[in-house]
Amino acid sequence: MAVIFHRLVTVETAIRLTDEYTKKITETERMKTSSALGRVLSDDVYSPIDSPPFDRSEVDGFAVYSSSVESAEQDHPVKLEIVGSSVIGEPPKNLMKEGGCFRIATGAIVPFNSDAIVMSEYTKETGDAVEIMRSVKPGENVSLSGTDVSMGEMILRKDTPLGPREIAVLSSTGVDEVSVYRRMRIGIMSTGNELVEPGTKLPQGMIYESNGITIKTMLDQYGVFDSEYVGIIRDDMELIKNTVDDLVKRYDVVITSGSTSAGEGDMVYRVLGDLDPGILFHGVEIKPGKPTLLASGNGKVVYGLPGFPVSAVMVFETIFLPVLLNAAHLKRSVRKVRARVPVRIGLSLGKLNLIPVSLVNRSGTVAYPLLGDSGSVSRLTRSDGYISSYGDRSFIDENEEIDVTLFSQDVLVPDLNFIGSHDVALDAVFHRLDLNVKIINVGSLGGVAAIKRGEADLAGVHILNPATLEYNNFSEDTRLNEKAVLVKGYRREQGMVVMKGNPLKIRSFSDIVAKNAKFVNRNSGSGTRILIEKMMRDYGIESDAIRNFRYEVKTHNAVANAVKSGRADAGIAIKQVAAMYGLDFIPIGFEEYDFLVLKESIEKLTPFLDILKSQWFSELLTKKFSGYRVQ
Repeated sequence: MAVIFHRLVTVETAIRLTDEYTKKITETERMKTSSALGRVLSDDVYSPIDSPPFDRSEVDGFAVYSSSVESAEQDHPVKLEIVGSSVIGEPPKNLMKEGGCFRIATGAIVPFNSDAIVMSEYTKETGDAVEIMRSVKPGENVSLSGTDVSMGEMILRKDTPLGPREIAVLSSTGVDEVSVYRRMRIGIMSTGNELVEPGTKLPQGMIYESNGITIKTMLDQYGVFDSEYVGIIRDDMELIKNTVDDLVKRYDVVITSGSTSAGEGDMVYRVLGDLDPGILFHGVEIKPGKPTLLASGNGKVVYGLPGFPVSAVMVFETIFLPVLLNAAHLKRSVRKVRARVPVRIGLSLGKLNLIPVSLVNRSGTVAYPLLGDSGSVSRLTRSDGYISSYGDRSFIDENEEIDVTLFSQDVLVPDLNFIGSHDVALDAVFHRLDLNVKIINVGSLGGVAAIKRGEADLAGVHILNPATLEYNNFSEDTRLNEKAVLVKGYRREQGMVVMKGNPLKIRSFSDIVAKNAKFVNRNSGSGTRILIEKMMRDYGIESDAIRNFRYEVKTHNAVANAVKSGRADAGIAIKQVAAMYGLDFIPIGFEEYDFLVLKESIEKLTPFLDILKSQWFSELLTKKFSGYRVQ
């Protein structure tokens, strides 16, 4: 029997309980400094030496008594006898004498009785003597012993994370071993009969496992965790129970993914409920990620993540990872930026809404929401960060400014912003340009809107005018013409895609009705949907005569996938995807895929436009892609 979430805890409560039951690491270990990158010191560290350990020269030149050259000038040099030399790694072999000087290298010991170094640029050697053409002050160009670090001085405090700079100061003072907290041991498992490991064949109805691997890599970015992904555990109560019991014994923290919802087939929460004290919360006021849970048993803690990838990653990032870092003595550095939202975003009331966004820099920072279902892994790869907004209102308004939490400290500013309807041929072009291109796929109409707002440098469009049957005719759009120019691109052959062998013998669009074929439609406003509606008018077909007319998808690939999987018998898509999915193709005609170019970006897009006209691109279209033609 399914369980209903009667009581959801707030995100704040979820974090507090997680922090309360996740034990902080107290055990320590000694290790070589050279291997301690990413670890956290468990003791203060004091320098065993002065650094530098001797007075050393900061430049190549000559060691002198400063008083002996105080009258030296360019036109009236002071001549000194060279009485010795000081090289790196060796003490001077003789003593300085009055009226003399030492030749000296950068980093070498400064001879006794000298107090300054004259740079080589201000000297001229003449036999066994040197002419000094500039005076120096006492201590000039000399690094005195202990001026960097003194013996007994604390150089690093307890709880300091060890990065390259910290290891540098430890090594430079001769500290070859340090005391650090041991790594937190974390076991990770994924559950689900529908999961298979990457690299194996993907049967119908199955999906590749990604959550466990992703969570492990998120942890492996930090040197304080020792994580192990133990693999996929099938939806079997006894198997899940035995695995959880084993992991709880071996690890400080156990992380599960999947089977945390309250459906009859979900088993993780049932198993965790048998622990003592058991489940601490099950259900959080957060979207995505409501079925998140926390349990404890035998002094250990278990984090239960939802099965959908976006939900799992966002919940882990927001609730669990900060607690784990704190328990491992590592303070988390979070970078936020202020950004403008270009479109209205709906919010779920009463929940913390986590919305992945892609950032564009154009007269300020713009945050494009990457909307979709929680199973869309590509939303994560295309996002730079996320908006965290509590649903005490129903939407974030268009052009509202809001904070964006970045996934990484190293978010790059793109050289080129492409927003619109994407096409597979563009990947080869952008790769050839060797640019950092931000690609945001929002469809043709979304691309037009982004160009009008000045947020895109380039937009791919294929919009059919149903009245004139022309593609991409924007002659009457005054605002668009003020902002951009249309550059002709190439043509893509469109047609009906059907199962290999065409079992229903579909030859024309009217056959979809005549054969009662299951149809996969395209989303409203897309160029292909306009073509579909045009053909319906030509054949006098009403929407209710087409089986599954309301079944809509947003891409050509999704149309082909629906047919390939048997969810549909036919759909309208480009020839390229029919070839990719091994489907039969009944040609209808060609659509024109063109580009809107922001006028202020024309100069930097010159290389892109040159490629479109090139012989290389013409050959690429015909040889690599099916149904593509230059215009």
